[in-house]
Amino acid sequence: MGTSTHYIGRLSNLNLIIVPGEEAGLEPGAKGTHLIEVKIADFDRFITHARSCGLSDISPMEMDGVKQAFFSDPDGNPWMVFNKESK
Repeated sequence: MGTSTHYIGRLSNLNLIIVPGEEAGLEPGAKGTHLIEVKIADFDRFITHARSCGLSDISPMEMDGVKQAFFSDPDGNPWMVFNKESK
């Protein structure tokens, strides 16, 4: 990820990281100006629930022990959910 972060912390019961779009590799002119990252406790349950709610563009993957998925909200803002498994 890039070097500039606007927010890292907890908001209510969510762990959030908000990164400027250009730092997150978003295409110039893309909808949404920030990539919003949310760390979640139960990744597989989140994916199942998101799909059951009609979120069809979610694409889960795992890389270096981190489960992650990217999708866009109805306004076109990019989101990433992730969960690094504790070992």
